[in-house]
Amino acid sequence: TFGAGVTAQLGAMRINEEIDALESMGIRPVEYLVSTRIVAGMLAITPLYSIAVILSFVASQFTTVVLFGQSGGLYDHYFNTFLNP
Repeated sequence: TFGAGVTAQLGAMRINEEIDALESMGIRPVEYLVSTRIVAGMLAITPLYSIAVILSFVASQFTTVVLFGQSGGLYDHYFNTFLNP
């Protein structure tokens, strides 16, 4: 959905002639608009994905230990067994 939002925003900027205004000022719009959004997306998505993965591991441990009553050591053993290739 990140790419669709960026595409819609850039399309609206083209319709409103904002990109033409950048070109008339001598600014290259592709480098100015697209590259900054790509860098921002990479800087934002990578940490958010990492946090989501860590939270999913914590949630699965909570569910296994607290709700199902398994021991934490047993969970850690099988988690580490299946995590390594």
